Amino acid sequence: MKNRSLLHLLPTMLLTFSQVAGTVGVVRSETTTQQQSQTAAVDRLIQKVKTAEKGELYFIAGELRKQGQPAISALIPLLKDPSSVVRSKAAELLGHIGETAESSIPDLLALFKDQNKEVQSWAVFSISRIGKSALPFVIPLLQSPDRYVRLNAASALSRMRESTELAAPVLIALLQEPEPEIQIQAADALSDMPESAAPAIPFLIPLLKSSNAFVRGSALEAFGRMRESAAPAIPSLILLFKAEDRDVRSTAAAVVGRIGKPAIPFLLPLIQDPDVRVRVSTALAFGQMKEPAKSVLPSLIPLLKDTDEEARASAIRTIGAMGQFAIPSLLPLLQDLDRTMRSSAILTLGEMRESAKLTIPALVLRFKDQDKDVRSNAASAMGAIGRPAIQSLLPLLQNPDADIRMLSVKALGDIRDSTEIIVPAVINLLQDSNSEVRISAVETLGYQYLETGFDGTRAKLEKSIILSLIPLLRDVNFSGQGNVAYMLSQIGESAVPHLIPLLKDRDFETRFMTAHTLMGMDAPKKSILPLLMPLLQDPEVVVRFNIVFALGENGESSAWAIPFLVASLKDKNPLVRSQAATSLGSVGNKAKASIPDLIPLLKDPSSRVSGAAAESLSKLGYGNSGKPIAVDRLSQTSEVQQFLSRNWNPPEELKSSLEYRVEIAPDGTMKTLSPLTKESMVLLDRVGFPLEGEPFVSPNPKGLSTAVRIIIGPNNSIQVFLEE
Repeated sequence: MKNRSLLHLLPTMLLTFSQVAGTVGVVRSETTTQQQSQTAAVDRLIQKVKTAEKGELYFIAGELRKQGQPAISALIPLLKDPSSVVRSKAAELLGHIGETAESSIPDLLALFKDQNKEVQSWAVFSISRIGKSALPFVIPLLQSPDRYVRLNAASALSRMRESTELAAPVLIALLQEPEPEIQIQAADALSDMPESAAPAIPFLIPLLKSSNAFVRGSALEAFGRMRESAAPAIPSLILLFKAEDRDVRSTAAAVVGRIGKPAIPFLLPLIQDPDVRVRVSTALAFGQMKEPAKSVLPSLIPLLKDTDEEARASAIRTIGAMGQFAIPSLLPLLQDLDRTMRSSAILTLGEMRESAKLTIPALVLRFKDQDKDVRSNAASAMGAIGRPAIQSLLPLLQNPDADIRMLSVKALGDIRDSTEIIVPAVINLLQDSNSEVRISAVETLGYQYLETGFDGTRAKLEKSIILSLIPLLRDVNFSGQGNVAYMLSQIGESAVPHLIPLLKDRDFETRFMTAHTLMGMDAPKKSILPLLMPLLQDPEVVVRFNIVFALGENGESSAWAIPFLVASLKDKNPLVRSQAATSLGSVGNKAKASIPDLIPLLKDPSSRVSGAAAESLSKLGYGNSGKPIAVDRLSQTSEVQQFLSRNWNPPEELKSSLEYRVEIAPDGTMKTLSPLTKESMVLLDRVGFPLEGEPFVSPNPKGLSTAVRIIIGPNNSIQVFLEE
């Protein structure tokens, strides 16, 4: 029965095997099709590489990376292309692909002695991006008889940021090369392996005397990373304390400080050196040490009354970093006969912040010091100590001495997280008989109310604050009116009902200050504009002029007030008309609708007015031809700037500006991107541009493409310019 059962099943089993065989055939067919498709895609991209502009490589790299090893294999032959442009492009693309491109290492290394420097540069870039797997191939090249090969190998190692201990002996030999470029690259690479770099010290020391600032900087960086191991270099580093360049002195001091305890015997005699540069550098070096420096505290104390302000400041920071440990040595100095010593000791306690709370009674006594700077520094120190100082400061607000009241309220202004305690006490000082005390009270309320806030207590105290500030806004003899206006504007809508009557005050300064307050509010501008419109008829020119001037100073954020500015173009006074025209230009693109109102002013009898109108019309895109420039394109430049500000990932140090040319498609997507310098290409990944075809900015309503030039400065500023 079993055999019959098996025979019965045989046709079914054969059918099943046939189905499986068919499935395998389908899979093989699909796999072949996929491979063919991938090969075709790679071939298309490779052809595109040969004709692509530099800016397009960034996008091609992303596509090649998706294709994997087939793309890498296709790029390698291009490294031997007769055209240096093609070789350069291939090297760059392999670098963008990164670690997975290790099969290209031998061919990339061959480019280290390419006749074209740009090809060499991109080969170095790619080897450094491939990383650790390239090390066994790069290290032997450090001994190449070819100068360019040695330089490029050292450069690749310095940029690789990988473990290069095996390269240390060869790198040390490169330090003795006569060429600064090779010395810099070797020192930079050694600085990344401080534990293996100690044998390099005798060869790094001579570089500290190099006339090349970059060579000196690389040597200093290497010593700083070695820390205590760099002790043999201390005497040579200390010689730099007298360098003319301040940056060199401070860097050398920081390096000596990092070396730590071994440097102390060398530094102690320098505290009294006649050269102030040496004294400052010595204090800075001790400041880097922190704990080890405590052992020399008595020797540092004299620096607190040094004749040089920078030397004192360095000592204050250094001793202040020691915290409570230094307090017993500082307290007696608060009564020193030398006012400089008293002042410096107080500032040092302020550096300790809350750790110096035990010195509060002694600091309060200094509020009566005969020296003004000592008194002011005592108040600053109390503010720096913070909450523990509040209970000692509050009673001083009632002191009969106006100077003590002012110092106390200033100190309270520096204390955070205690607004619910401080504000009620300070409100009372808004009616103080002394103008300086009232100004200090307004400033402190601003710090407490606007910067820290106080949750549930806020609404409860808000009305009393407003009612206390309003009289000061009306006091034309009070020099703190501007501070009052700013604070009321930040309080916002709840202050509006109390301000409205002041718009009709008989004093013109009060009317303007009230208008200024309203203009600065974050309250809905639709509710503010009707309140200001009556001031178009204000009898005082100075009021009308100052309002349109203030609106212009606020630039684009004054777009809500365009109706006011347009109405002011018809003011009877030419000063107001010209300023209104100028302010509309300052508002920018959103004021484009005012162009018809500005055009008649080109014929104004006042040359001041006609000139201001012409300038603003130009800003708004109304050219000499009478044809408006597409203002929407100008708006796109602003969006580009905002986009890059969000996405720019700056390197640790940007030595030169980056420049890019970008073309934006009519639909607002990225069309082309062209780095304009080599550094711009190297740091392209950090800028955060979208890929080709990805959304970038808003579409252009007129269906126009937009070309912009982008400059990223060493200070990380981002500028975007429209290219016509």
